[in-house]
Amino acid sequence: MSWVDVVEYERLPSDRGAAALVDGRAVAVFRLADGSVYAIDHVEPFTGVPVLARGLVGSQDGVPTVASPLHKQRFDLRSGSCLDADASGSTYAVTATDGVVRVATAPSALPDTTTTATTATVPSSSDRQEFRMTPAQIDLVQTSFTAVEPLAEPAAELFYGRLFEIAPDTAPLFTGDMTAQGRKLMTTLGIVVRGLEGLDDLMPTIVALAERHVGYGVTAAHYEAVGAALLWTLERGLGEAYTPDVAEAWTTTYGVLSDAMTTAAYGTATDSQLAS
Repeated sequence: MSWVDVVEYERLPSDRGAAALVDGRAVAVFRLADGSVYAIDHVEPFTGVPVLARGLVGSQDGVPTVASPLHKQRFDLRSGSCLDADASGSTYAVTATDGVVRVATAPSALPDTTTTATTATVPSSSDRQEFRMTPAQIDLVQTSFTAVEPLAEPAAELFYGRLFEIAPDTAPLFTGDMTAQGRKLMTTLGIVVRGLEGLDDLMPTIVALAERHVGYGVTAAHYEAVGAALLWTLERGLGEAYTPDVAEAWTTTYGVLSDAMTTAAYGTATDSQLAS
């Protein structure tokens, strides 16, 4: 059996997942509170979207599970089987020796009812089911963005200030008029937000945008900093209106978009092996 070194064990946060590229497959790796480690397909089988690493870890009758952030179906981390519907994904043997998490390059043997493992590519429109956010998430994101959009210029200034603070290596990527760049950012964000009901149709445009950014010097690792800066900006722009539900909706939205973009542009959710 062949193995891939994924990440140092201590870098995996407890009861959370991280995405990794393992021999061309997008794999979600989880470290549970009891110290055990599991690996399962990162691509959610119902939608074809790479998102399970961002799911909520839990348990059902002693079975360790992860719930998809899209439609909340729970998957058994040991077998990959969905506990709420007739579907499943692949699991992978995983070890944590010498302080390093290693994942097997081939899926574990699965029951005949399981599906074939999905590779780390953004599915074509003919191969994937139509993807939608839940109506409640769409409403929260769109309504909250409506409140921020009139403050586009100061919001963009806040965003870039925070981005350059937490990821100084991104600053040299922006050499033009930052006011114009801010307007472009808010316009693009508005197009995506207003298109959430038909996000599956919008995905080719999002993927093309990600591929163009590779030429600008953007790396997969930058997406985490961008997400953190975006959520920070929204929290300050919305104030008390930035409720836990709004935060969750925006986190899910950005997670889906960034995973799709980095997978399309780099073949993985990070510039290295790990995406947290």
